[in-house]
Amino acid sequence: MKVTEKQKKSSKKILPIWLASVVMAFAVGRFSSETPVTSQNYYEPNRGIKEDEHKGVWEQKAEGRKATFYKTPDSIKKGSQFTTFTTGHNQPNIDRLFKSRDPLTRLSNFVEVLGNLGPHNIESVKSAFETLQSGTARKQEMELLFHAWSKFAPKDAIAYGNSLDKTESSFAVRAALASWSSYDAPNAIKWVEQEIEENKKDQYQVGIIQGVATFDTDAATDLLFEMKNSNYRFQASSALVKNLTGDDLAKAMNWATELPEEDPYIKTTVIGQVAHEVARQDPERCAEWALTLDEGDSRKRIVSTVINYWSRKSYKATADWVQQFPEGNNRYYAIEQMVNQWAWRNPVDTANWLNQFPSSEKLDPAIDNFARRIMHKEPVTAADWAKSIIDADRRNKSLDNVFKSWKKKEPEEALAWAESNAPELLSEIER
Repeated sequence: MKVTEKQKKSSKKILPIWLASVVMAFAVGRFSSETPVTSQNYYEPNRGIKEDEHKGVWEQKAEGRKATFYKTPDSIKKGSQFTTFTTGHNQPNIDRLFKSRDPLTRLSNFVEVLGNLGPHNIESVKSAFETLQSGTARKQEMELLFHAWSKFAPKDAIAYGNSLDKTESSFAVRAALASWSSYDAPNAIKWVEQEIEENKKDQYQVGIIQGVATFDTDAATDLLFEMKNSNYRFQASSALVKNLTGDDLAKAMNWATELPEEDPYIKTTVIGQVAHEVARQDPERCAEWALTLDEGDSRKRIVSTVINYWSRKSYKATADWVQQFPEGNNRYYAIEQMVNQWAWRNPVDTANWLNQFPSSEKLDPAIDNFARRIMHKEPVTAADWAKSIIDADRRNKSLDNVFKSWKKKEPEEALAWAESNAPELLSEIER
């Protein structure tokens, strides 16, 4: 079969995505299926290695939402002499790291090295990493390196991360903290509390939450609500949401719905983030979720997200869902959002759909939106719709907006229409 140029270009776009997925899946399998190379996994004479020693245990207290650890893993003991705990794999040649031109070989070799990463070879691996072009070009390798490094020397990994350029340091430190807190959250949290300046703690907390979210959603939620910086809190909640929606959409929706009301802004933001992930995968399911919530800002977030994603698949199905939406302010908000998505693609169908709703002042925002969407291509139709707005102030503003836009392109037509239909739009000179 002959391969077309279009197919060649398509395959070039798909390969990096497929490759990244394969390598990340391989890396996760390697790092999770074997005994993690942590500070507890070094051999110390006269000391056995317990199976669960690398794991931190989080206890949720019955009262309040404050979570605490009741067991902390052993930390590195000063003065002890450790030798590496072998993983049973042959050590790949570090000198050949990143030398292959084949991207799959390059990354798979790197993953093999990271599977046996420890104090004995970290400097060599770090030197090899530094041969890569800095920035987004080595972002994937960076995440893998800091994930593995933090399994045995998290503080060193963080220190090195902070020494990188600003474009990389935040990502590197976050990856290190996420790895550290995934197996030793108590010490990771304690280190941030004791060593990091107050105004930077939330920045580090993002990585902590990312790691804790992998084994305890409630504890990660507690930490999220303790954050003060809204920007970093948004980043932390985004990481938490992606972790949840990657496992179970129903669980993610239930979690978001049941968040405490102590800070409505946080809850609304998180619901919007969950809606984005759910609607992207299954807009119909997200639409069902919207109908289970009470009237309010949280449901508005879901509604706008559902319409955005579902309309890409089927404008008709989305419009039918909006038309059956229960009475209330959210219904008219949904109509406005539907118009916003649909009008510029198919103004005729949008107009016919809008005509199915009874005349109401609550419909004015949607009609105003429709007029603005079509005024550049269909000024006459836009002006007629603007004139149908019930609220006088909104009607006058909408008409004036359409008229000014129209007059710039077709002044004679605009003036003629205004003279016959809306003389109040004309200035004294124009009259």
